[in-house]
Amino acid sequence: MRIHPIRTQNEFEKALGLIDQLWLSPQGSEEYDQFEVLATLIEEFEKKKYPVTFPDPIEAIHFYMDQQGLVFRNLAELIGYDNSVAILKKKKRLTLTMIRKLCMEWQIPADVLVKPYKLEWDQK
Repeated sequence: MRIHPIRTQNEFEKALGLIDQLWLSPQGSEEYDQFEVLATLIEEFEKKKYPVTFPDPIEAIHFYMDQQGLVFRNLAELIGYDNSVAILKKKKRLTLTMIRKLCMEWQIPADVLVKPYKLEWDQK
């Protein structure tokens, strides 16, 4: 089998079919080596073709709250009422202390919360 860079959607789909065949190859075998190389090529193609973008920090907080069945009061208890109002309306930026609390208590990844975002007045 000849493995080469994946450049097209058709090559990507063929690679997915081939990796399915190699999935259970014994570690150390030639097939397993092909599996590892093919997995790397597929991952690189997916990164280029289907990049994953993270939401801005406020969207991430809204999403987390929705997924966990939390309400405004839960956020207010964590970071304070006035802060919660200002943060959710994008009138104020998250502070390092707020980010730490959200990471520790709600397990929202820090790299999502520290991402730059526009405040209300920046969006006009």
